[in-house]
Amino acid sequence: MKFSYAKDQAFIFQHFLEPTEFLRLTEYEAELPMEYRYEAITDIVGWVIDFPFFERVLAKEDPHNFILMQHFLRTRKKIFPSFYSS
Repeated sequence: MKFSYAKDQAFIFQHFLEPTEFLRLTEYEAELPMEYRYEAITDIVGWVIDFPFFERVLAKEDPHNFILMQHFLRTRKKIFPSFYSS
């Protein structure tokens, strides 16, 4: 998936999402640019997962939140690269 955001009436390419990455999570949607889009660049299979169900499963299977922490760290480095570069 290709992630882009709107800037000055044009969509600017930001990064590619890799297999197993979440497209959107409720907790960080407020941090995304106001207008953004995802484009499939190959055939994909995706799921829409009920978020309360997702939270219950993660609470049981990943009580230390390693999965979400890894996701948040990875996406922040992609969405805000200048903040993480030295």
